[in-house]
Amino acid sequence: MVSKLMAHIGYPALILDHMLGQKVELDKFLWMVFVAVLMYSLMSLLGLFFLRMFRQNIPTYYSCLSMNNTGNIGLAVCALAFGHAGILYGIAFVVVGILFFFVVAPGVTSGVWSAKEVFLSPALYSVAFSVIAMIYNVTVPKPIISCIQL
Repeated sequence: MVSKLMAHIGYPALILDHMLGQKVELDKFLWMVFVAVLMYSLMSLLGLFFLRMFRQNIPTYYSCLSMNNTGNIGLAVCALAFGHAGILYGIAFVVVGILFFFVVAPGVTSGVWSAKEVFLSPALYSVAFSVIAMIYNVTVPKPIISCIQL
């Protein structure tokens, strides 16, 4: 129940709040997204390699080995250490982490990957909407931003 609430309301609101509620430089953000996708992909492959090498149950341990915990505390540390640029980099990793966690991990852990589940992921739509809004410089009204702030 709580995980569905977070997957369908909490994380999409977090993504929209951080990506639309702040000034984000799109080129730097997309570069960090690329680096984050590369990092998650490499960690996924390494995790699968070691799980097969040691003959462990892949659905049980895959998420633990391949995905780090990118939560709100990491954003505060990024902001403290690097200022606004740190928040930008942290948001990129959080966004990719959320997408991997809700798109890739369920398919691996359940043993059945479904394109339907991928395209029904609210996190995917919130990222797509945010990137399109940043590309076209769409300003989201303050009442909407205040509703999604966490």
